[in-house]
Amino acid sequence: MSRYLRSAAAALVVLICAASSVHADAKDDIKQSAESFGKAVRTGDTAAAHKYAITDEQTSKLLDAMTHLTKAHQKMADAAVAKFGDEGKSLGGNNMARNQPQQFTKNLNDADIQVNGDTATVTSKDQRGQQVVFKKDGGIWKLDMTQFPNKEQMQQGLPMWDKMATAMSEVGDEIKAGKYNTAQEAKTALGQKMIAAMRSMAPGAPGAPRGQQ
Repeated sequence: MSRYLRSAAAALVVLICAASSVHADAKDDIKQSAESFGKAVRTGDTAAAHKYAITDEQTSKLLDAMTHLTKAHQKMADAAVAKFGDEGKSLGGNNMARNQPQQFTKNLNDADIQVNGDTATVTSKDQRGQQVVFKKDGGIWKLDMTQFPNKEQMQQGLPMWDKMATAMSEVGDEIKAGKYNTAQEAKTALGQKMIAAMRSMAPGAPGAPRGQQ
């Protein structure tokens, strides 16, 4: 092999290694952004959640609703534990809006991440094979919520999410005000408020979203 060919071959190896390193770094950055996004949603930090997401008008409202719900849930859970101790943890429950982003970031560690320039496709390896898109924007990898396949369906649930958040926030305030003597009383009150919220969303109910009247 001539000196020039050897030099060209060496340069090619360097480029391949560099490209692999870039993709490896990108994947780590994507995982870090996903973890930051998930943490923001779980803690109800709307500003931080938007920092790691690309949204349009529709998905921006969706993200706001998610963080509003988780913030209200955390407020109620904190008040319950402060008032009732370990028994208050029962009000924490299985909050979907908090658990979904947590599960998403957990699945990401085992997901297939394909990086193509400033766009990356992330496919989970579970049976559902869920796929999301990340894009690099302003030097930060962000979850592209505009490409969520079920965003229209999620949008339909926003009025209910808002009512759930209101119910949780009210119970949190009532716990702090000393309205309930036990965690069970607070839990019962929350259940009643949730039932009332669902009934208010029924077709024909006053205040039900348009299309359900």
